[in-house]
Amino acid sequence: MSMSAGIEHFSCFVAYLAINFNALHMKKQLGVLVILTVMMGYVHAQGCSDAGFCTINSLKGDQQTEKTDYFNQLRVGFAFGQADNDVAASSGFVEYTRIFNEQFNMNLKMGYMAQKNDLASSGGLSDVFLTANYLYKASTFMAGFKIPLQDGNLLKDGMALPMDFQPSLGTFDLILGTAYAWKKFHFMLALQQPLTNNNNTFLSADFPASSPLSRYISTNEYERKGDLLFRLTYQLRLTDRITLVPALLPIYHLGDDSFTDSAGRKVVLKGSQGLTFNGNLFVNFDLNDRSMIQLSLAAPFVTRDLRPDGLTRSFVAGLEYQFKL
Repeated sequence: MSMSAGIEHFSCFVAYLAINFNALHMKKQLGVLVILTVMMGYVHAQGCSDAGFCTINSLKGDQQTEKTDYFNQLRVGFAFGQADNDVAASSGFVEYTRIFNEQFNMNLKMGYMAQKNDLASSGGLSDVFLTANYLYKASTFMAGFKIPLQDGNLLKDGMALPMDFQPSLGTFDLILGTAYAWKKFHFMLALQQPLTNNNNTFLSADFPASSPLSRYISTNEYERKGDLLFRLTYQLRLTDRITLVPALLPIYHLGDDSFTDSAGRKVVLKGSQGLTFNGNLFVNFDLNDRSMIQLSLAAPFVTRDLRPDGLTRSFVAGLEYQFKL
């Protein structure tokens, strides 16, 4: 599917729902929800890739922005995705948000990642995201860091695993972003820029041609470029307790990544720069004024030609629980 066709189909469907959803009978509304879920799960593409900042709370645009009487918020969640090379990727997180006043809050998130296929399996703590958010009228300004809990160089039998099996990119990253709310629309723009490289030492040339590992992308002394994110969401209130939030999510990788070969030469990975264009769908179930369950789906329409970071996903499905206190 081409990028233009994917964007056109998804955008037209969202626009149709926005105009006609309230006129539908409840059973038809639920039917539309099921159709959206299936559509997002089965979009055919190579996969989507990002460095984690698209799941930061202030960059999701998945909730209403009304005032709250609660100043502490806890989230726990789990997600499953299908990656390149038949790798099944599972992740979990725990997140705490402290709301100091109507203008300022801080967020701390810690994740876990596990990857597995017939060749290898791995798992461990991934990263900590620490962000601060300032709200001014309809705008939010965010700054923070991604702090790695792994160095990006897990080993198997004394040999480095490819990035496809690393729980963390192993880089310390700066994150800057802004969001704007207008009626039911939310617009988000963010930059994630690595400030360090990881310690990965994987070279496909270290393995014989008969080994499946020889077909993975080399990432010895891997240098990863930054990512620029834009997200547009639209909130559709189905009932007093259920909200549907479809989204468009383009992520642009700002340059070609590189690695160092066995002779010490820097090799540029041509094709690793470029656009990944995703569709997201959030379904929020408000249990009461303090707690919520969220289902999420994501799938790509277009991806970069080469994705050495191991973050490729053909789809991602997630479940999250939020509690305010």
